[in-house]
Amino acid sequence: MARWPVGSALRPGYLSHTRQGRANAYRINPARVLRHPAEAGLTVASLLALLVHAEDRRTAPPDGDHRVPRPAARG
Repeated sequence: MARWPVGSALRPGYLSHTRQGRANAYRINPARVLRHPAEAGLTVASLLALLVHAEDRRTAPPDGDHRVPRPAARG
């Protein structure tokens, strides 16, 4: 369970949540500016974009082909 990280992100406004039945739904505030001096001026959106870019590079095929493969035709 990730209660501490979620709670620490809710307080400064990085996340908001709403109750949906027995579960919580969380929403990221992409415009929120990061607090740490090393990231001064960067937004949550820029951090997420950096992480997505890093993940894309990590999972890209070694030949650099970023196209999604099509399923084989049945015949």
